[in-house]
Amino acid sequence: MARSSADLAIRARQAYELGRLRTKIPVSLFAVPPAVVALDVCQRPWLTLPLASLLAVALVAAHWRGEAAARGATAGLMAGALAFAVPLLVSGLGFCVLMPSLAFTLVCGGGGLASGGVLAVCALRSQGPRAVFLISGGLVAGLTGGLGCVLAGLGGLAGVAVGVCLGLAPAALVRSNA
Repeated sequence: MARSSADLAIRARQAYELGRLRTKIPVSLFAVPPAVVALDVCQRPWLTLPLASLLAVALVAAHWRGEAAARGATAGLMAGALAFAVPLLVSGLGFCVLMPSLAFTLVCGGGGLASGGVLAVCALRSQGPRAVFLISGGLVAGLTGGLGCVLAGLGGLAGVAVGVCLGLAPAALVRSNA
């Protein structure tokens, strides 16, 4: 049975996209170190493992999409390390026991705000569609920071998410020259 050229084009495109996806899967390994640290320090696998899985999927998807999404995800991973480190540092200094849950949620929000601010500066300097950069970077930064905020539970995750969004807001509101 002979295949039409349209069928061959579809199969070629599918093979091409599958090959691109396979080359991006190793990027998901960048989700492992923060997940291991979060599991060791926080000991909440029911929250840490889904977050780490989402982070791995977001990294692969953004790098598979390429261009601004990949640059945003890479910047988000670096900026999210700040939000990841802040609650772990505060906890390591012994303040975790002294702080009520709301205060620790605010610590996570502050780390998220700092990450969002760093990511906003990167977005303003980046080439390409800023919205794509901000969305992929914000998602990855929020998930990375969320792994550190597992200590504060769901409130910490909400704090880092709100912080990242507020930090990104100025870059989202600035009109691009393009």
